[in-house]
Amino acid sequence: GAGPTIVRVGEADAADGPPAPDAIAAHLFPFVATSARDAVRVSVAPAARALVDALRDAAVLPAEALAVQTDAEFAAAAAASAPFNVVDGAARAEFARACELLGGPPLAGQFVSGLLCFGHAKSTMADDDAFVRAFSASPKWLRVAAA
Repeated sequence: GAGPTIVRVGEADAADGPPAPDAIAAHLFPFVATSARDAVRVSVAPAARALVDALRDAAVLPAEALAVQTDAEFAAAAAASAPFNVVDGAARAEFARACELLGGPPLAGQFVSGLLCFGHAKSTMADDDAFVRAFSASPKWLRVAAA
C-alpha cells in the first residue's frame, strides 16, 4: 500500500507487559528525525498502553499517530489504511536476527528503505544548485526535522 508505516506491538508482544520504548526506537527514528514524521503510526495492544503513554508524554509523535487497539481492531484499521509496511513483533525479531548475523545493523540506506517508500534522484552534474532547488521544493523531499 501507499499508506503509512505502522509500528505494531500486538497482544502476543505485550503478553509479559509493555515493552520499553527502545524496543521500537530504531524503527521510529527515521520518521521522527525527518520530514517523514507524518508517515508513521504506532499501534499497541491494550496491555502495552504504557508505551503509547510514554511516546505521547515525550511528544515523539502527534497524538493522532498513536493508537491503543486490540489485534482485531488493528487488523480492521490496517486493512482500511493500506499501510506501506507493518513493523510488528515478528519483523522486529527478524531485524534483531539480521543484526546478529551481520555483526551489527544493516547499512542505513537498506534499513530505512524497508520503512519508508521513497525513490532516488540525482543530477549528473557536480554542484547542481538548480537541481537541488527544484527537488528540495517538493514536499516529498526528505529533510531532517526541525527540533
